[in-house]
Amino acid sequence: MDADMPRAPQYGFELLNIYCPTCGAPAAYDIVRHTYACAYCGNDTGVDEALQQKRGFRKLRQQKLQNSRDAFSAVKYTCTGCAAEMVFPQSEVLQSCSFCGRTLVRNKYLKTPDFPELIVPFRLTPDEARERLESWCSHNAGKREARHLRSCLDQLQGYYLPYELIRGPLNCTVSRAGSKRSFACGGFLTSTFVNTSEQLDNLTLNGMEPFDLRELHEFEFGYLAQQKAKVDEIGAKELDARVRQEVAASYREVIEETLETKNVDVSVNSQNLMRMPVLLPVYYICAGNVRAAVNGQTGKVAVRSEAVRKTVPWWIRPIAATLAVFAVAFAIASAALGNWEGGLTMAGMITLVMGLIFYTAFSNAYEGTKRQTLDPEIFTSRETFERAPDGSLRVGAPVVEDPVEPVFFENVDGVRTPVEIRFTTPGRTIRGLLLGLAVLALPMLIAFVLNGFSVQGLHPEGSAVWLCIFVVVVPAYLIKMGRIDIYENPYVYVTDEQGRRRKVKTESRTATVGGIVGALFSPSLIAAGLALLLFLVMGVYLTLGN
Repeated sequence: MDADMPRAPQYGFELLNIYCPTCGAPAAYDIVRHTYACAYCGNDTGVDEALQQKRGFRKLRQQKLQNSRDAFSAVKYTCTGCAAEMVFPQSEVLQSCSFCGRTLVRNKYLKTPDFPELIVPFRLTPDEARERLESWCSHNAGKREARHLRSCLDQLQGYYLPYELIRGPLNCTVSRAGSKRSFACGGFLTSTFVNTSEQLDNLTLNGMEPFDLRELHEFEFGYLAQQKAKVDEIGAKELDARVRQEVAASYREVIEETLETKNVDVSVNSQNLMRMPVLLPVYYICAGNVRAAVNGQTGKVAVRSEAVRKTVPWWIRPIAATLAVFAVAFAIASAALGNWEGGLTMAGMITLVMGLIFYTAFSNAYEGTKRQTLDPEIFTSRETFERAPDGSLRVGAPVVEDPVEPVFFENVDGVRTPVEIRFTTPGRTIRGLLLGLAVLALPMLIAFVLNGFSVQGLHPEGSAVWLCIFVVVVPAYLIKMGRIDIYENPYVYVTDEQGRRRKVKTESRTATVGGIVGALFSPSLIAAGLALLLFLVMGVYLTLGN
């Protein structure tokens, strides 16, 4: 197998790895070949076979849990407000719900399969978790969230919260919003957690991740002897929607950077992902508008902002662009005419035309959009902690996530091939600007050539009619049509085995060019072309002074 092919990294997570059925060694996922490849014997394990391997593990774990469940003594509480269900140790009593503050009703714990097969144990005690949250408040004393948290630190409660651990190959289709061009994207998720509690704030919980999966253990009921646990409530359909949302979020930053916009559509195919229920240690507080979580393993703090954030209205951009054009036009026109009154008149005329162009371009790009409420900001701490040999808590090395960079694919000569995608390259930008200037000066350039490459005797004012037309058309094309052409026809590069990069043509590019060629022969464009040709000939004639 090619050593340079992108693969998922291997860790010492015996409970999560896929093992080669031939030699038993851990197998690494090959993103390009879409299979698990063994580096020791070279055997390939298909995705379906890998999923079946994990299903067998889960079945054995569930049978083992059934045998040990009878010895587990606990009580179950149900909240009268948010309907949260919690399992408590037999000796512990709690009067109010930690997630909404309403009354709890005690029920008999039924021997049902409420718990997953995996767990990350608590490392921090309740007192240590409160110290971490109080320390965050001290370092952020100027924030109102810190002031509110200080008044209710005693409400911080520790729970094993239910999650789905998502791991495995990822395939998705991505595109810019409103674009007809889509791209295939593939990768591998090493450890994405999806909260399965209906009442809790996902953003806050996401903020206190990651967890160190080297401490992942098989679940035993003994873990609940001294700690409460929450039972998952969401149904299969909602869980699947959350999985897709979390998976899309895992790659969204890279996708947005590649497609050069935050307005992207991501469609996820999750059928090949391994989904394993797991309990994670979390200290959580919910009091009024205050939402905060402390990672029960690493001590990382996450606090949700109480402020409401709004998106910037779409019309801000055309206004800003119009004001910039006015400032530049006023400065140039005033200097050229020698007085500010004439410069103001000239700049006003240019700004009026360009303002209409900017408004049309941006209103089409954001058609149908309204000002949206953004997700609240999540404040997090930087330190993570570990247990010292003497039992004390000390600052430890941060838990580093090692995500696998997604790979984009295109059909190159009928073969699904890993590619690099680029849109607004410097060369494209410069060529667009030079082409615009050349179109504006086209009558003068032709007249210059016909005049024996001499400017003597030329009359630049003869190109006035041509300039009046294209001083509007050229900016409109560069702003609107130029952007469409760039984003619908990206540059696509492949890298060969020697590491050399070359640009290739794709199927979509050929289809787009063919459509443009066909459109050129439409009656409307033929008539417009003849009219422009007439204006061009007239401009050249007048510029030559004939």
